Amino acid sequence: MTMTRRRLLQGGLAAGGVLATRRLGWASGAAGAATPDLSRLAQAITVASREDAFDVGARALARGATPEQLLGAVFLAGVREVRPRHVGGKLHCVMMVESACQLNETATPQQARLAALWNLDDFKSSQARDRREGDWSLPPRPDVTFASETVARRELHAAMQAWDDDRADRAIVGLLPFHDRASLFEILWPYCARSIVSLGHKIILGAHVERTLARIGWQHAEPALRNLVHGLLHVDGGGRADATWEPARELAAALPTRKSQGRASVEESARWLPTLRTATSREVQELVAAGLADGLAESTAWDSLRLFAAEVCWRRPILLPVHALTEVNAFAHAASRTASLTRRRELLLQVAGWMPLIRDALVERSRLRLTGPGIETLGEAIDPAAPEPAGDVDTLRRDPARLRRWLERDDTSAGRLAAELRDQLTRKARQSHQFKLAAALWEESRRIAPRWRSRLLAGSLGYLPESTENETETLRRSVAALRRHGMS
Repeated sequence: MTMTRRRLLQGGLAAGGVLATRRLGWASGAAGAATPDLSRLAQAITVASREDAFDVGARALARGATPEQLLGAVFLAGVREVRPRHVGGKLHCVMMVESACQLNETATPQQARLAALWNLDDFKSSQARDRREGDWSLPPRPDVTFASETVARRELHAAMQAWDDDRADRAIVGLLPFHDRASLFEILWPYCARSIVSLGHKIILGAHVERTLARIGWQHAEPALRNLVHGLLHVDGGGRADATWEPARELAAALPTRKSQGRASVEESARWLPTLRTATSREVQELVAAGLADGLAESTAWDSLRLFAAEVCWRRPILLPVHALTEVNAFAHAASRTASLTRRRELLLQVAGWMPLIRDALVERSRLRLTGPGIETLGEAIDPAAPEPAGDVDTLRRDPARLRRWLERDDTSAGRLAAELRDQLTRKARQSHQFKLAAALWEESRRIAPRWRSRLLAGSLGYLPESTENETETLRRSVAALRRHGMS
């Protein structure tokens, strides 16, 4: 954004964020409830100082905005004001919006408000970092039209294949009027999936953009898609990092078509884990393709990948390993959205090829060690005659084997665990990845075969905040802002 554009924006909304909220375009909804104009709320958030932004958000909530609407405005501010390069880092203020929305679905009203304000503050932190790194903003909308959808789609494919930013920006703007969310993402999923640049954040970004637009409305698609396409074309010092994509496509194309879902096998999911710990990308892709060709259900392969991702988190419970699980989650979401059997298989084979790449990167960068008994045996060494594990959730979390047994005790254990983790996130989270991990973990725990659910949960919690940690300054400022606006 040029200085002139930024001054115009500030002048249109007033200099301070608190004043800007007085000019928001609030409309009356069908039931008479106040509904904010998300774009104008996003602009108010953008021009506010980091301190004043808490009041902008709290005032919007007090006037009737839901936490999801506030999160939607934060999302729009992020895609307009945070450059998606590299695809990660400061851009997580965009990529955690959907995670917060998911977690808020079962949160208390106060927890939901606090999660939305946490994300708002994270955007302001990312915005400040972006300004230090060049002060990027989404360029002015290109004035472009195409004679037909076919011409527009052909131009987008050509631009993406050429890795041409300006051409792709024009193409996505021109293609958008011809499509709804489902049909446009059918075109974009391959480009979200093809490159593991930035440790695989492109598929995460694509999944989160698609999911957030499903919540806030397709009328907000253009800035989000322009930001997404810009991110998908990012190339770092290691090149395009797309070597596993063509093998995934070739193997998927060679698979026989069938109407049945195939046979699910929890035993086969476990038998594939040693290969995932040691094999090359091509070997893992061929293993999965052979299983599918032999009639195994895709769910069997997905469960093996979920277990391996959880094992990575279990063996090294720090920041970088959580990406194994969040990437499996993003690929699984994309596979659930595509209407194409071939595309679904391509996505499965691509994430299968990524797991060895992520594994090797974590061995090098995070001292990951895949030795000793694996996650498939977690908790099995405990004497069945031993007393049922007891204690608070934090104590159990420090011993994943005991936690696994506790989770299997009755149907209420997982719900209690989720409630504890959600409360700790809103009060003690210091990293956007903690929200992303929690949401991805809970979603994948519902997808995985019941036999593996407790292992997935017990093995993946080490990076999430515990009750013994201090409450954050973000929490203090959020609570204070809510109280100032009558929402204590």
